[in-house]
Amino acid sequence: HILRFKARLDTDHPVNKERSFIISYFLSDDTLMIDEPPQTNSGIWHGRFMERRKVKLPNQERYSLVLPTYYEAKHFYVGARLDINSHIFIIDDADEYCFQYLEKHTDYFDVANVELICKKLLVITRGRQEEIRAKFAALDPKDTGKIPAKDVEELLRDASKGELTQHEIITMIRHYAYRQPKETNVREIIAVAQQQLRKFSFEAFKEVNEAICDIDRNGNGRVHPETLRSVCKAMRIPLPDELLEAVINVS
Repeated sequence: HILRFKARLDTDHPVNKERSFIISYFLSDDTLMIDEPPQTNSGIWHGRFMERRKVKLPNQERYSLVLPTYYEAKHFYVGARLDINSHIFIIDDADEYCFQYLEKHTDYFDVANVELICKKLLVITRGRQEEIRAKFAALDPKDTGKIPAKDVEELLRDASKGELTQHEIITMIRHYAYRQPKETNVREIIAVAQQQLRKFSFEAFKEVNEAICDIDRNGNGRVHPETLRSVCKAMRIPLPDELLEAVINVS
């Protein structure tokens, strides 16, 4: 399992603050790897920023007799500020697989635990709950039970007075989001997949096509789903399992 996060440098440098990074956390051995996707006309070198390895937490004595401690999965979430080898990164997004994984393991990831977040909110908003309810109601004058996600995000940030992390806010929005049931649409699946690939600056389409063509030597356009799945995994296509399955099923 790999958790992928989008991050930026916490800096005022005019060039460095425009740089974007993908932090990949490997749950199997608690190692992490950092890549810098290419940006059009940026003039900045891109590629592997840091090779895969364990990274020590900052501010530890260099020659201490105590064993060093390292970054763990719980340290990674949207809004986290990480000191990695003297570079300060701020995580500002994650892929869908990452969000889903954290939501399935709430016993370890507090930022994805709705029950804990609600309890935290109750403490933070004590004495202001009627005021906050009124603000929510004002955003839904027709009492439809629906409020735009951006408005909910702003209200939660304001109500929590900055004590909720961005990931906790996203967790609440995802949990209570209205999901309209609808039939599976091929165009929608492809559109969602394309959006996810753009989000993580995936550009190795030529290599993927060559790998598939190499398997489909007869050129009949048919590749067994299991083989196609293996190619996608080998090429590290940044799609969550459920979305990858949907793409394969409509291919």
